[in-house]
Amino acid sequence: MQPYPPQDEKRKERLIEDIVALMHAGEPDEKKTKLVGRWIDLLLQKSRGKPWWFLKNVASGTLDPGQDLIDLKGDIDRVVAIFAPSRLEKVSLSKIVAMRAYALEHNKPNAGPPAVYALEGRRVHLWPCPSSVTPCFVLYTRPLSVEIVPEEWEQLIISGVLGYYAGNYDRDNLMYEPRELKAEYKRDLRAAVSDSLDIDTSTAWDDLLAAAITTAQAPSSVSDDATDIAVPASLTGIGHTHIYPLEVQ
Repeated sequence: MQPYPPQDEKRKERLIEDIVALMHAGEPDEKKTKLVGRWIDLLLQKSRGKPWWFLKNVASGTLDPGQDLIDLKGDIDRVVAIFAPSRLEKVSLSKIVAMRAYALEHNKPNAGPPAVYALEGRRVHLWPCPSSVTPCFVLYTRPLSVEIVPEEWEQLIISGVLGYYAGNYDRDNLMYEPRELKAEYKRDLRAAVSDSLDIDTSTAWDDLLAAAITTAQAPSSVSDDATDIAVPASLTGIGHTHIYPLEVQ
């Protein structure tokens, strides 16, 4: 589910050519290409930390009975929430391990609608483990990169790179004062933050997620209690553990 602009693989190449041209630094040879590309990456790091709507994404799949481990694969910046299919509470891994151990030691139910999850790197631990085939959704954000930003970010990146980095590198070749370009970058970034909070763009993704979860919602998911006993994936032994890999884009 991707309500954001398509990825533009040629954007970085175009931006490097534009920035080198505005620096009056000659043709963009290998050295200049690497240098300006590095500046673009550094500028994007300055632009992180905001709730950019175009970074949001949802991966979906199904869990098998007893499947209490998910191995996330793909380009993920941060896991925001997990639904299976109701929203799960995030807890520490030690708490889930303790609940698994208690159920095993006392022969207690360990399978039912998942209620909590814990993250261990790219691996997601669930409790209880599903007692039947269960829809699963992972809400996550993608890393901020030049290929996935909206088209209007191109001017923002150009002014930011010239103002923060190119001005200190060779300010005599610039067409504008670095201070003016820095101010333009900051102004454009504030405008982009405002646009990202626009009701139409910010709710498009939320509507898709809500519709998917409503479709997948099972009657049994209203209970957070373990209802059955199963052999969970986390206890089937090294070399035999079945981990459901959830691919993301």
